[in-house]
Amino acid sequence: MKKLLFTIALMLMAFTVYAQTQIKESKFTEHCTIQTTGNANAGKVRIVILYGYGKVVPKDDSGNEIMFMSLVGAKNYMTLQGWEYYGKDGNEMYFKREVTEEQAKQLLPKLRR
Repeated sequence: MKKLLFTIALMLMAFTVYAQTQIKESKFTEHCTIQTTGNANAGKVRIVILYGYGKVVPKDDSGNEIMFMSLVGAKNYMTLQGWEYYGKDGNEMYFKREVTEEQAKQLLPKLRR
């Protein structure tokens, strides 16, 4: 009986030591909203990306504004840019992505007045 209790005590101590040595990495999340305008039925959807510190209209390599065939096309564009869709309200869609601590520190001054 003493050996069993001793073995259980050793196992619990090993789990405690293991849990204390793990370093939990902090996660930072950046959010954005896209506003859509235009006529999805006509295949001309325009988006404006709002980051909380400014507006951006997506452009192609030639500098021309990107128009989308549908809302799904706009959503797929954002997903391909590394953003994760998480909600919609009217003509706004919400996206987020994980960023490093360094990237989060670079964003912070842009968000302050």
